[in-house]
Amino acid sequence: MTPEQNLWVAVVATAIQEALKTPIHTTRKGEERRHIDYNHILNARQWLVSNSDDFRYTCHLAGLEPEYVQRKWAMLQQGDLDAKTYFTDRTY
Repeated sequence: MTPEQNLWVAVVATAIQEALKTPIHTTRKGEERRHIDYNHILNARQWLVSNSDDFRYTCHLAGLEPEYVQRKWAMLQQGDLDAKTYFTDRTY
């Protein structure tokens, strides 16, 4: 893998890490509050499922198949895959 590919893999990984955050949390007083990165979280989630040209090109630069990333993202959301496993399982 080239240094450039590593950079773009980091872009995809960062989007996944952002998307995995909980956008709304409950305070000790029982109040719901938005995460400070609320918009980033929602944008990352949307980007991962968008199949946009930007998403597909980023995956291409990372040496990843977009469908692979989306399949793994769906597995993460469903609880079928641990986040640590996602970042080490690179089977195509």
